[in-house]
Amino acid sequence: MAPDLKLRCGWPFPDMSRGIPTPYIVKSAAVVPFVGTISKIWLCHLNSVTVHNGATFSWWVNKRPLDQPLITVSNHHSCLDDPLLYGVLPWQSLWSAQCMRWSLAAHDVLFTRRFHSWFFSAGKCVPCIRGEGVFQHGMDFCCSRLREGCWVHIFPEGKVNEKHETMRLKWGIGRLVYDCWAGQSFLHSALKHTDAYELPTNIPFSFIHAIRSSITNAFSTLSSLLHRVHDALQHTKDAFLVNGSSKYCGDGCEIKSDSDKCVGENCVIDSKDLARFPGKAPIILLVYHLGMDSILPNTRPFVPRVGNKVTVVVGEPLDTGPLLAQLSHDKVTSLEAMKRITDWIEVEFRKLGVKTAQLHAAHLGQR
Repeated sequence: MAPDLKLRCGWPFPDMSRGIPTPYIVKSAAVVPFVGTISKIWLCHLNSVTVHNGATFSWWVNKRPLDQPLITVSNHHSCLDDPLLYGVLPWQSLWSAQCMRWSLAAHDVLFTRRFHSWFFSAGKCVPCIRGEGVFQHGMDFCCSRLREGCWVHIFPEGKVNEKHETMRLKWGIGRLVYDCWAGQSFLHSALKHTDAYELPTNIPFSFIHAIRSSITNAFSTLSSLLHRVHDALQHTKDAFLVNGSSKYCGDGCEIKSDSDKCVGENCVIDSKDLARFPGKAPIILLVYHLGMDSILPNTRPFVPRVGNKVTVVVGEPLDTGPLLAQLSHDKVTSLEAMKRITDWIEVEFRKLGVKTAQLHAAHLGQR
């Protein structure tokens, strides 16, 4: 299936395998500051916003190492969450198309007309087709951007959560983390998506699925065998260190120095568990907000409002390296790894949601 089969105006981005083309840089440099300026004025000046731990958000967006991938995760209560949420960032972030996020967006909302497709793609929104699963062109595109050290934002609830319900997070976030580290699309290594890629229409889908499954199983078996041989030949183990800074393993065991091993109850990991794949462990920032749906209610007429209170809470950065190393050491399957990554993020996401609700209640109580 062609990656843009359900996109009315086709895939909106040029080939970026050899860098971002100049025409795209020019149009993005015009659209991103324009949208960022409106977002900051509307959120911070026409409404009342309280930001907790905003300095952490700003630091990771503006000052992280150039090759450090960043994933921000937030709840989705209003159609204006993106881009209004980024209004809490300093002006230099909002006016820089280079450091601004790539964001997965609903294809049937933002990419229905040619001008809309041009505008939102210039604003670094990536079409995500509902129902196509996590192995689709938009996800591949975002994984590629992460491996370049970019910032990608995702709403893992998968839709606007109008009733503020507790929802299971979609495991697309797990794929972004795992694929960023693995260095390539691990299930699509043989059938890799490209902008021009299209399967012949006369081949039954069941036959294609059978071939894809066979290739996947073969690669999985070969990879497992190579890992076992590698471990058998390994006589010494180095200390586990994530991106040169982590001091804790997946079980929370502290590593006091570079020469120490981490040996927990179910944990014996080292640096070579991360070194098995060429990518870099991404940093995750959870951003939870309440009150955004008072600025743009989810009922008609859909007109942005002013004079409302919004609370934004930024969590502490989550280093995915320890978990990835533990998954590598346990030699779990790719799908199991993505599930465990998603479950781990969901636990932290719920904790931040409870904290935000308390802070927002206090904000509403202020005069």
